[in-house]
Amino acid sequence: MNVMYLLFSFTVGGIERLMVDVANGMSKKHNVTVCIINDYYSNELVNELNDNVNVILMKRPVGSGKIKCMVDILKEVKKVKPDVLHCQGMNCIQASILVKLLMPKVKIYNTVHDVNNYKKYNKFQVVLGNVMCRKIIAISKAVEQEILHKAVPKNKVEVVFNAIDTDKFKPNLIKKLDKNNITLVNVARVYPEKKGQDLLVRAVAQLYKRGYNIKCIFAGEPMKGNVKYIDDLKALAKELRVSDNVEFLGNVMNVPQVLENADLFVLPSRFEGFGISIIEAMAMGKPCVVSNIEGPMEIISSDKLGYTFKNGDYADLTNKIELAINNYDSFDCEYIRNYVVSNYSVTNMIDKLERIYGE
Repeated sequence: MNVMYLLFSFTVGGIERLMVDVANGMSKKHNVTVCIINDYYSNELVNELNDNVNVILMKRPVGSGKIKCMVDILKEVKKVKPDVLHCQGMNCIQASILVKLLMPKVKIYNTVHDVNNYKKYNKFQVVLGNVMCRKIIAISKAVEQEILHKAVPKNKVEVVFNAIDTDKFKPNLIKKLDKNNITLVNVARVYPEKKGQDLLVRAVAQLYKRGYNIKCIFAGEPMKGNVKYIDDLKALAKELRVSDNVEFLGNVMNVPQVLENADLFVLPSRFEGFGISIIEAMAMGKPCVVSNIEGPMEIISSDKLGYTFKNGDYADLTNKIELAINNYDSFDCEYIRNYVVSNYSVTNMIDKLERIYGE
């Protein structure tokens, strides 16, 4: 099978790390091409794609002409001649209209990577997705429900949970918590409006007031042009007198290494379709504290894996982190890792994608 994945950008983030794992895994049995449309990509991440993956860097300036973009994509697809064109978002679908019209034998699929996406689509976009795609893939049940609410036929939608290459994560499963030296880690784009990093800074301040010697490490960089997010969080930490208790690493390529040094993983997102960084932390045997919203709650389904807190409530977040600290011995790190291996392995994800592509 000849499979082509189409993305507009390829910077370091959960979706992009997922794409690396899927493309590398799929290339063991199939011809795989990853086509990145815009000139907004990470060379380090591109280099993580193995030699069997054909990489096309179109280097389109962000925001440039849409018609030219559609024509250029058609040219690239004609060169590759894929059986499957798997788009990553509605913008990719819209940019592939000429492919659908002029290369009707190409099977087109689209993955919806977050909640709130389909809610924003107008009637034209919804109809376009229905017409162009053989299947629309939802990364969680929460995302599936939002798609179905927009008059998309049920047989058009498939749930394929996000996954990771668990072999990349080599945890030390016997680490014990030192209550005099507690490390929290948050791996996510720095985007407080969505990812809630401001709530975590406030929780750190509350825990510090309660006498905990606590450090919180933020791994991730903001979207292009939004450096102010980190400045705002640093200003908040300074205001709350916990500047020495928080650290911003910026872009991190070796996520397992960062997670290895964590006691707890915290993702306080205000909305989230899934949360790849949650299963990455769990693959390292780390208990998690996450918002009680649909995507993360599909993963943290019991107290054996971690705790959920009331979305947007930093006081409840503080209490749940404290609860996790005080009950740390109740977590079985090997059980947490095995849960991810059984349910969120990229091997299982690829098997499901192969079935979908073959229908």
